[in-house]
Amino acid sequence: MSDKDLFAVVQDEGIPLVWVPRGEIVSDVLAAPDRQARIKILLAPSGEVMQDCRDALHHASGNSDVTSQVPLAHKAIDAFDGGHTEAAQVLAVVVTETAVSRTIHHQYHKVRDMVKVEPANLPIGQVRLRAALAPIRPFYTQWFPHTGAPPPAELSRHVSVHQADAGHYTDSNALIAVMLASSVLRALQGINDLP
Repeated sequence: MSDKDLFAVVQDEGIPLVWVPRGEIVSDVLAAPDRQARIKILLAPSGEVMQDCRDALHHASGNSDVTSQVPLAHKAIDAFDGGHTEAAQVLAVVVTETAVSRTIHHQYHKVRDMVKVEPANLPIGQVRLRAALAPIRPFYTQWFPHTGAPPPAELSRHVSVHQADAGHYTDSNALIAVMLASSVLRALQGINDLP
């Protein structure tokens, strides 16, 4: 798989693959034929994925806006491990949103533009940071029930905390939310400005 394919998975499909999960799982995820197969691979060893999230959070320090969210991210993992996936999803979404708005920018449309990645133009020193932040782009997908369109199946901050829809609270979205919170907090631990 090329860097371009990796960025398609993280940026277009919204699947975090930096800092979490462990390398063997990432390899299996990247070898899978589509998003549905990738999610299935992540859900199978969810206990290992949650441990990887805990491990990533142990390195999320150095920035007070990030560090203040770490205990809440641990609680989201605890909720997931305890079978409270809806609570895990919502808490992880709020943790991610808080960290992003405090460290990158408070306007969602600006963040979506700032985290968009063009792999061909990316300096090598920015690959890990940009790949970790790339899943934020689909995370900010909006949905309004009055449009008549169904809510997005993939994790959406807007649906999770502003337009609650029971069908959006799934094991897969909760898992992605916890992975995203852990990955983003770890990535933002030393950020000053997004280049």
